[in-house]
Amino acid sequence: MRTAQAIEIVSENQSGLDAVRARQINKRFNLCNNICHIFNILDFLIQLTLLILFAVNYIRLTEEHIYWYFNVVIVGFSLINIFMSALSSHLLKEFRNAKKTKHGKRLSWASIVFTTMFVCFTIASLCGQDYHRIGDQYGPIFFPYNDQIQVHWWTKQKQSTLVQLNGQYYTSTNNINSTQQIADSADVLSKSHFHNVLVPRANGTYKVFNTIDGSSVDVVQQYPDQVTRMLISSDTHGVRQYAQLMGSDFQLHLHAGDVSMCGHHSEFFDNFYNTHTRPTIMCVGNHDQIGEISQIMQRDYDYFKQTFADVSVYSLFIFKYASIAENRRVTTKMLKWLKTELQAETLSKVFILIHQPIYSKGFFGAKSGFTARLNEVIDATNKVTAVISGHDHIFSAYERNGVNYFVVGSGGGYLDRPQGWSAQGPSSGFGGEYHLASYSDFAKLEVDLAGNGIKYTLRRLVDQAVLWEYSK
Repeated sequence: MRTAQAIEIVSENQSGLDAVRARQINKRFNLCNNICHIFNILDFLIQLTLLILFAVNYIRLTEEHIYWYFNVVIVGFSLINIFMSALSSHLLKEFRNAKKTKHGKRLSWASIVFTTMFVCFTIASLCGQDYHRIGDQYGPIFFPYNDQIQVHWWTKQKQSTLVQLNGQYYTSTNNINSTQQIADSADVLSKSHFHNVLVPRANGTYKVFNTIDGSSVDVVQQYPDQVTRMLISSDTHGVRQYAQLMGSDFQLHLHAGDVSMCGHHSEFFDNFYNTHTRPTIMCVGNHDQIGEISQIMQRDYDYFKQTFADVSVYSLFIFKYASIAENRRVTTKMLKWLKTELQAETLSKVFILIHQPIYSKGFFGAKSGFTARLNEVIDATNKVTAVISGHDHIFSAYERNGVNYFVVGSGGGYLDRPQGWSAQGPSSGFGGEYHLASYSDFAKLEVDLAGNGIKYTLRRLVDQAVLWEYSK
């Protein structure tokens, strides 16, 4: 209520109150109403922000934890409004000797109704999603780790870590970089939600146990001596529909980062659950590092080399923590390491994974300074087959000095987004003279390595139509 109205009320009741008491009540009454107005405005702005973020696809209803963070703030503000409205009504009661004025009721009931509707909307939206509701166990995911395989899974209840391969039991602590033991029974070291164990890279059946109920997930793996088919993706952000459509007709999966939106473990598993258990090599995206990536990847993810059969993959990371800015301290050290490793490289199929685009026709584009520094290393060693990037939610293909540069962020976005634009041949902008093709469709990149050549196929996910092919 405005100050003038409050003063009028005080004047009407002046005969029953002394001047000091009237001024005190007047101040408290105005304070209560001002607080109500402030929190009503904040409440409205937060909900408007949430709706805008949904509208521009920055977050989705499936980002359960983000959604609840907003909800907690909104409900908190609404509860403050309810309390302050009740206090205002109590102060009015002292003046008018009545229950609640209409104004007090309107504020109180509006807050209650608004809060209830928003909570119901949230619950209904989330209950309608099958996201984050896989069950009590997520996984497993298989990551090549040096000459072994890192098997990772997550359980809702803390329990022991146990994998059986070809009759042999393997256990570990939560961190595979610490003590590793091979057990001859079901006795294990510790209990955890996150489970990581290194096992030999061997053909056979991997049994991942739930040590509480005795059940297991059985995965048959056949590791090839030569990789003939690969899948390349990026920026899937935990969208399970993407994982279900990318198929399983490949032997190795390369992911150029942003597996998740907020680094939550279930977002990682939704990229693979009920889809494939193929070995996956990935680099870290700016979204991945926000949450639990270190507990999942279990290695120094700033940069590392991983060989799988006859393919070498160099995973690079240049972002500062939770930022898209370049960390130059890491970059300088990383490029020096990369040059040394590439000079000693003996394999002919060499891929670099880095989330930041080297060339791109997308919104974020490339960092010309870093691109020049990386190209110096690539030119000096002459060993790289292709550089795989993401971040921009499009597909772009470039070729420079015989090396292909791809942006495969076309996994980002929704399946039902309209068919977008495309561009062919040289174009304007940084690196435009090397440009081959770009598409904004929701797509995946398949790589055929059989024989002496290499063939890249860009396939639209919604109908599996071939958008672009390139052989060399």
